[in-house]
Amino acid sequence: MRLKHNCILIAFLYCWSNLLSGLPVFTNKTSTFKKNIATRSVQPGGVMDIDGDLVDDLVILDKGTMLKTVKSHGKYFKLALLDSIKTVPTTEWTLTAGDINNDGKLEVITAGEYNLASMVTLDRQKLTKKSLYTGVYAQGSNTADINQDGWLDYFVCNDAGPNLIYMNDGAGNLQRAELIDFMKNDPSDGSGNYNSEWIDVNGDFLPDLSIAKCRAGVDNPSDPRRVNRLYINQGNNKFEDMAPAFGMNSGAQSWVTAFGDLDNDGDQDALIVNHYSPHQLMENIGSTHFVNRPLPENHASFSFQAVVRDFDNDGWLDIMLAGVEGSALLHNKKNMTFELYKYIIGPAQPRSITCGDFNDDGYPDIHAHMALPINEVGELDDQLWLNDGGKNQYIKFNLQGNTSNKSAIGTHLTLYGSWGKQIRYVKGGESYGIFNSLQQIFGIGNATEADSIVIHWPSGKIEKYNQLIAGKTYYIQEGKCMTAQVELFQDQLIVKDSNLTISAPSGWPFYLWSTGNTSASISLPDGSYHVSMTDHAGCTTISKPISLISGCFPADVDLLPYGEEIKSCTGDIVTIQASTAATYFWSDGRTTSDYTSDESGWISLIATDYCGNTTSDSLYMSYHSVEIQVAGDTIMQGNRATLISNNPTTQWFTEDNIKDPIFVGDTLITEPLEKTTIFKANAIEVIDKKIANVGETIFPSSNFYGANTTTGAILFKVERPCIIHSFTVNTDTEGDRLIIILNDKKEVIFSKKVSLIVGFNKIVMDAKMEIGSYSISTDESVNEASLGYKSPRLVRSATNVKYPYELANVITLLSSSFGAGYYMYFYDWEIHYDITSCESELLDVIALVEPSGTHDINDNQITIYPNPTEDILNIKANFQIEDIEIRTVNNQNLMVKHTNQLAINISNLPSGLYIISIKTDKGWIHKRWAKM
Repeated sequence: MRLKHNCILIAFLYCWSNLLSGLPVFTNKTSTFKKNIATRSVQPGGVMDIDGDLVDDLVILDKGTMLKTVKSHGKYFKLALLDSIKTVPTTEWTLTAGDINNDGKLEVITAGEYNLASMVTLDRQKLTKKSLYTGVYAQGSNTADINQDGWLDYFVCNDAGPNLIYMNDGAGNLQRAELIDFMKNDPSDGSGNYNSEWIDVNGDFLPDLSIAKCRAGVDNPSDPRRVNRLYINQGNNKFEDMAPAFGMNSGAQSWVTAFGDLDNDGDQDALIVNHYSPHQLMENIGSTHFVNRPLPENHASFSFQAVVRDFDNDGWLDIMLAGVEGSALLHNKKNMTFELYKYIIGPAQPRSITCGDFNDDGYPDIHAHMALPINEVGELDDQLWLNDGGKNQYIKFNLQGNTSNKSAIGTHLTLYGSWGKQIRYVKGGESYGIFNSLQQIFGIGNATEADSIVIHWPSGKIEKYNQLIAGKTYYIQEGKCMTAQVELFQDQLIVKDSNLTISAPSGWPFYLWSTGNTSASISLPDGSYHVSMTDHAGCTTISKPISLISGCFPADVDLLPYGEEIKSCTGDIVTIQASTAATYFWSDGRTTSDYTSDESGWISLIATDYCGNTTSDSLYMSYHSVEIQVAGDTIMQGNRATLISNNPTTQWFTEDNIKDPIFVGDTLITEPLEKTTIFKANAIEVIDKKIANVGETIFPSSNFYGANTTTGAILFKVERPCIIHSFTVNTDTEGDRLIIILNDKKEVIFSKKVSLIVGFNKIVMDAKMEIGSYSISTDESVNEASLGYKSPRLVRSATNVKYPYELANVITLLSSSFGAGYYMYFYDWEIHYDITSCESELLDVIALVEPSGTHDINDNQITIYPNPTEDILNIKANFQIEDIEIRTVNNQNLMVKHTNQLAINISNLPSGLYIISIKTDKGWIHKRWAKM
């Protein structure tokens, strides 16, 4: 017996396949860690360390206008919403960040369509805002120290004209400057600027500027509005467009150019993401020019983002794409060769992503934006996809500039080891309007250390540190030192009362806790904290996050948070985990925090918390088995066999495919058979499920119907596998309707034809739904054939409609095809979810085929009765009976009688299904019967 849960099985097989192929594997942890921080981003978003604990946090533009900071707790992972602030009334298109005034606090800059840019400062969990006038249709944006004076400047792409540069005045104020003549040799209006990256292309450690250009409606690939630019820094604040000389002047309608050292030769290679032709993989040759290299499948997609990271830490940078088609991974196989894997996160389709190491395990994670193309709020909440990690090692670096800008944006790092070298460049914003982590992760495969790290700071200073240990996070302060982050407490600390006093290591002259406290010891409530410890030379060591959890039971403590009963399948082993306590005493004497069971019965627990409070709880474990009896058939060659089960949930399979049932039900009538054939059968029974209702329940009192010229739909999303069991409709016209459910690709994934009477009709659908976006409607052609018009003549609501109608974390009715002012047709949905089912064993069922001419008699010439029977089975025949055989449906002989006796005592046989074979002078005939 085994627990049936299709979505888990599919996910396991997918992950196992990826593990075998060496691919990074991501798991959707939204419902686990982010369900209470539901957000819906458009394109822009950010990942950065907002509190100085060297762990990546999230900066989210919820619905494109509300900027939210979400803190990660690192190793003991959870997320916490810190603060939020409205940037502008209209949707933003771009986000970048950096410490603009070098005060140790990050600024986040957002901009949109001809609105004021917003500069939001992150200061100890609180947000403040000021505005910056741009007056442009903003697209990609960046922070970069363009003139390398130690202060970050601001660049923003303009979709409708020349780009803008704002130079820092050395006091944290941004002022418009004409540093680059973007209209030089450009007779057009200078529009079409989509993505920008400041990167060192020619290896002189000066920031160069790449711009990807695309302009709708412009067909000429030589039109400057769609020709990419590459401005090479000549020094002394001089820039020259050298895209033609470098081979980077594509006119293929590019959305993004993403840079990284893809072949580990020390220079910046690139991927150009085009929208109307295949993407271009560009190898940097000696920092002098680029050469186009082939991509797998000549890959083309309508991607908006391209993020370059080593997602599996094998030492080679990969590229993740996100856009209209969802996600895809270009997995680096070395030597500028890549393998393409589509839908690396899904099945929902992220249109944008941001990237960082949220759980501090050294592997890059993903925050996926489920926006509608291109920058509209989507129907699904953002999703958190954590990297499952692997065996490959890593080393992480966090940088603080001193002479250079505080954020160290524009810093060039080279890591040396037994494998050779790898480089990273700290970007202040990348791809299309997103800002990814400033933390630099180097994957080093199976190595256990690196020889050295060389840092080229934007100030021109060069520093080198040796003997770097795998698995460490290092903090490098320009001109001072490099320190390894320290873990002061390996486990979570229990707060037994209201506060717990903890101490940092002694011997440091200066301490700074994340609360602002400056003593070595501090009394704290439950939460996540860190401490910075600084010596007299100004060299700082930062602790890993310290997790404090309450050790007192809450008033409503649920020791066993599983309800009153856990149902499972015979043969399964179930482990239950009790809530945190100081001591445990189970009903069988066990004293561990968990309990493993494989049999039915009551389980009870007495537990005491760290505050001396004792409580108890219990639940019932019930195990279920599914049994079926099946009957085969004997037929003449070329006829159909009738195979029977006593269970209406029986699945029937062919012998060579036990994955996809050919039929579900108690009676399978086969296709005509030419030879004896073995079929397989098992039954599935639901042993547990939750039932809830969603959707409008009140039918309108007037204005019942829409126009007869069209049919409408309800748009909905499924967040957890479930079954739409039923709903109610109301009509004034009887007749047939075909109800259809379509996925987001407009493919029909479920349909059911129903005949309706006038009035209320409850329609049982039992439509199995997987995670995704859908619509439910009626088929217009069936409506026309049955009713005479496209409309289904079903009552709908046009007033008091209150979308969304939500069954939390399961299914949400989002809107209608006519907008949120209408509720179409389908009322009071009954949803079944969290379904647990058990399977029987898989049985062989034989269709025995005899050659034509085996017998010359019909079934109705022999009668057996009563059927079913308890003791005597009677046979009535019009001719001589020679032999009688009785066997199980699986062809096990139980009784052979060489007799013509017409009454057989079968009282000694167990209850079940049997086959009686009767031999006459004209041949054999076979009949099924049941023993009560």
